Amino acid sequence: MKKIITAILALTLICVLGGCTNETEKMMKEAQVDALVTFGSYEQDNNMENGAEPIQWRVLEKNENEMLLLSEYILDSKAYNEAQGAVIWEESSLREWLNGEFFAGAFSEEEQMYIEESTNKNPGNTDYLVPDANDTVDKVFLPCAVEIYDGFIPERYVKARASEYAKENGVEVRSEEYCMWWLRCCSVENNYGGNVYGATADDLGKAFARGRETILPSIGVRPMIRIRIPE
Repeated sequence: MKKIITAILALTLICVLGGCTNETEKMMKEAQVDALVTFGSYEQDNNMENGAEPIQWRVLEKNENEMLLLSEYILDSKAYNEAQGAVIWEESSLREWLNGEFFAGAFSEEEQMYIEESTNKNPGNTDYLVPDANDTVDKVFLPCAVEIYDGFIPERYVKARASEYAKENGVEVRSEEYCMWWLRCCSVENNYGGNVYGATADDLGKAFARGRETILPSIGVRPMIRIRIPE
């Protein structure tokens, strides 16, 4: 009897996972650029009793093999780096959190298999004499200011509102409920005040190389991922 129950439970699990896989793969194949899709889950309504909510993503780019997704909402509020001082994306605490705790918590093991490693360029800023940084290989990352400057991410998608959970965690809410959020560009030092600034996107849909101090925990986080489309 015990073996029969175990077999039934195993079959049920396979069916559940199979159904999930089919729905996920269907979404990947049918989604078009500019569409909203759901993938993974994260606390958003700030009600811990009802569990995490599905994450909505904006499809920025798609080909026959993969698609690039940007979270529609600001999911959390974090410092770019928890320690004071100049920092590159490769060494930031925010990158560590996104590719560690966030990746493990927001995506099931099955979903993680679809997320590809992305090799990202991390340009400096000639206006502030900041050199290019090393390329990084990330599962989860942030957009770069250049992608906003050149219009790859349209202004209408740069402006973003925060989840209730992000608000509870202290994200700075500005005009019309839009918020600032981090970009992955290299930080810029202020020679006069000694402060270090990270690049941000603002509530008006613009990007700034010298946005806000990197240690501020009140700036939003909008993850970006690249997922594989199954054959």
